[in-house]
Amino acid sequence: RDKIIDIEHSTHTMKLSSTCLLASTLSGFIGQASAAHLRANSATQKRRKAVYTGKGFDFFECDVVETIGVAFPGEEDLAPTLGCETDTEHEFGDVVFDLEGDTEEFFHGLDLSYGDVRIRVPVDVVGEHDVIKLDDLTSEQIAITYTGNERRNLVSSDSFGDKEVLLIRVSNDYANCDPSNTQIPCSKVAQSAAKLSDDIFGSNRNLKTIYERCSDGKLRINPATGPGINNGVISLRAPSNICSMTYDDVSNWAFRQVAVDRLFAAGSTAKVSHKMIVMPNSPCVDFKGAAAWGQVNRSISWYQSKSVSFPAVHVHEFGHNLGMKHSGAPNAQGVYREYADGNGYMGNKAIWDPEGSSMCFNAAKMWYFQWWSSSQRIVYPSSTRVQLLKLIPLYDLAEDRSISGSNMVLKLPSSGSDLFINFNVAKGLNAGVRADPNKVVITEQNGKTVVSTWKASLGPGQRYRQTNWAGTGKALIVEVVSTNIGNSGNTSIAQVKIYLEGATVVAPPPTTCKDKVPSGQSKWHDADGPSYNCEWYANKSSNCALYGGKYENFGWTANQACCACK
Repeated sequence: RDKIIDIEHSTHTMKLSSTCLLASTLSGFIGQASAAHLRANSATQKRRKAVYTGKGFDFFECDVVETIGVAFPGEEDLAPTLGCETDTEHEFGDVVFDLEGDTEEFFHGLDLSYGDVRIRVPVDVVGEHDVIKLDDLTSEQIAITYTGNERRNLVSSDSFGDKEVLLIRVSNDYANCDPSNTQIPCSKVAQSAAKLSDDIFGSNRNLKTIYERCSDGKLRINPATGPGINNGVISLRAPSNICSMTYDDVSNWAFRQVAVDRLFAAGSTAKVSHKMIVMPNSPCVDFKGAAAWGQVNRSISWYQSKSVSFPAVHVHEFGHNLGMKHSGAPNAQGVYREYADGNGYMGNKAIWDPEGSSMCFNAAKMWYFQWWSSSQRIVYPSSTRVQLLKLIPLYDLAEDRSISGSNMVLKLPSSGSDLFINFNVAKGLNAGVRADPNKVVITEQNGKTVVSTWKASLGPGQRYRQTNWAGTGKALIVEVVSTNIGNSGNTSIAQVKIYLEGATVVAPPPTTCKDKVPSGQSKWHDADGPSYNCEWYANKSSNCALYGGKYENFGWTANQACCACK
């Protein structure tokens, strides 16, 4: 872009006006204020210049991306990191720069989860390992561009349709070392290309089969295709210095190789939506304490050889690509851990082996994925009447055994975080769930790309109480009346009461809400196109508030067409 866009709704407005002016006179400024910075890092800058300014650039733009790692079992939770990514159509190709330093102050007030914050960076501030360090000097050279429209930036995180996944295997297969010995650096990936392909796309429990089963076939994982790709895998011989690289150094090196770069060139016939970079184990490659990393609402994930074949890892990291953050809960000692919810793959409780666990995701994540939207319902607790509702489990829905008036997930909207309720029957595709089998489970989450928190697990006669629900001054009560685990093809069902303390009249189950469908269409969408349908409006609690009365199409706005907005 030739112009920096001002932020209308941000605390950065004043700062942007100065950085925009600065960007327009950037060449003169670099000659003065950045001279000391350039001299102090001359060797590094020459390398950067060779890679970037060799194409005639003094600065570039990139999208700020949050990246989340998964820790090995028993290890401490990992803090998210920030990167800045150019896209495949950029003159640099797909490059991920690390953002370090005072990022919190620099991006104060901005939600970085959706990839709609962009910065303009002078090439001279890029340091070793492709790091952009935000300090007093560089913060005055880097300008922020903020589109303010996350509607436009969620292509990678769309949880429907076909995804073409490319495995980029970076390995020195001729290295005389044992990759299973993780005490000694080894530049070899243990799995062959064929084994990696089978581990991700084969018929066993893996990325492909778990997402397809959990989504009822609405999300389909396919091997990428294109020149040099075999069954979704392209192999690159590792550079000789790979054991001095970080994990994102390796991916940036890989994206610059002709075999990969040509896949994204203009006119390429390759079909690639997501990239999984597989590389030698730590301590050869520095993974910064993680087993793997995944971008949030974007398309890249990074894996050590020893963890990539585990569904506990690759299903989890792909979930970050689809816009999901972690599923948290108190651990056995009562201390909250961001990975501790065993009700789905966005915790870190699945079995760490190639078989993984037979389960899907917790109630909040399943709601936001929207795969089973016809069996989801919004419930508004009342202070005058007790609502008696029926819950059926995912297993029975997957087997086409539904009951009239029942739902798989209930959402209780609040002025704070919303609650989500499901019946967690341990059967079929959920038979290996790692927590709360055959219980009614309550989970809290406020928007799609937010960490969820386990709140309660209830059996018959038990109830959950939350004071001052939605600012009403009255306590919310969720009470389990009964549960029945169906056998011999019978549907399992739980009956729950939901009300605000003081309500006495038991109301009949409400009529299930159905999204409106225009004549001749499979579903309604707003005037901006098919991506902005009722599922999109349900994905984040603010979507209805911000856009529900706009973008009328087929005679309706989202507030009129979508149950999520009513």
